[in-house]
Amino acid sequence: MRIWDPAAAPGSALLLTLLGHAGAVYGLCCFFDEHGLPRVASGSEDTTLRVWDPTQASGRAGGGAFGRCVALLEGHSAWVTSVATYDTFFDTGGGGAQLVRRPRLVSASMDTTVRVWDPAGGRLSVLKGHRSWVHAVAPFVTPAGDKRVASASSDHSIRIWDPGSSGAALAVIDAHKGHVWSLAVTYDRKSQPRLISGSEDHSVRCFDPAVKKQLPLFKCFGKGVGLHARGVKAVAVFTLPTGERATASAGEDNVVKVWDVASLGIEAGKATAAREPPRPQPEGAANGLANGSANGSANGSANDSANGSANGSANGSANGSANGSANGTTNGSANSSANGSANGSAPQDDWPVSKLLTAIHRSLERTAQQFERKGWRTVGDFRAKYVSGIATLAPL
Repeated sequence: MRIWDPAAAPGSALLLTLLGHAGAVYGLCCFFDEHGLPRVASGSEDTTLRVWDPTQASGRAGGGAFGRCVALLEGHSAWVTSVATYDTFFDTGGGGAQLVRRPRLVSASMDTTVRVWDPAGGRLSVLKGHRSWVHAVAPFVTPAGDKRVASASSDHSIRIWDPGSSGAALAVIDAHKGHVWSLAVTYDRKSQPRLISGSEDHSVRCFDPAVKKQLPLFKCFGKGVGLHARGVKAVAVFTLPTGERATASAGEDNVVKVWDVASLGIEAGKATAAREPPRPQPEGAANGLANGSANGSANGSANDSANGSANGSANGSANGSANGSANGTTNGSANSSANGSANGSAPQDDWPVSKLLTAIHRSLERTAQQFERKGWRTVGDFRAKYVSGIATLAPL
């Protein structure tokens, strides 16, 4: 990790390098400790959280300095995917006369748990209930002043927790039709929290956590109105120069969209109707594509094994495209006609190579997800060797 000065001249912006994690860092947040000193918290593939002092250096690191790790938090058994912070207040004098602020950290992990930490003292509670990986956490405050934490998971749900308890979730929201990858919080004019989520199902959605109800989706500013063409990996809430609140979403389609949150009651405006993700293709077309993809990826894998990893990507792609096109055309037409007649859908024309490569990539991605379910430690090499190679050839 690195800390930068955005106002510095090019080549001199690096202030600190934070070294210590033994794997990729996926979660990051900044907070002030109980003494008002700035701190940085990070969550890593090495299953740990670390707390850093960004104001102290302990050596030189090529134009910047090494930062100092002040706490190591251990407890997760798989990758830490998200880290967030919130403040708690303790009455030390009675009657609310002497309130002491204590920061808290909350983390999400592929071990399916959400954990709450005292950055100075270690683990406080473990929140269990998700049935799959947890990708994001977002603390918020209710109108009554109660602390809550929302978490987003691959089990398609958002769960609401009391971070001061290790009990079951207070609410479970059936949020999306795919993995929920990102989460943010905003508030309406009555201080009611609103949850903004982004998902594998291409959509950005808004929920009222008090009633577990989906609110209308937003209107997108400018061009590119509508859902993302692929999954939504990140969402963030911010204020426009006009004073209006807005949400930004970042997708796997290489697009960032900015959404009007007027429908939340934060600013005056018209709500837009909720929209569902694109419907699946007709059954006949899906079977034709699936057979083309399966034959293409099978032949590509065979050539990959025969020709070695160096030529595997090229031969896998070339043979996969050629055989996939041939087999996809033959089997796709046959299956498309048969299934089209059986299922009442019209057969599709021959698929362009770009769509075939897209199908092969998705087929390999599904295989990667199967690897993840069996053992997440093996999936990195598979994706790097097979999925990424095909993805570079397909305009996904």
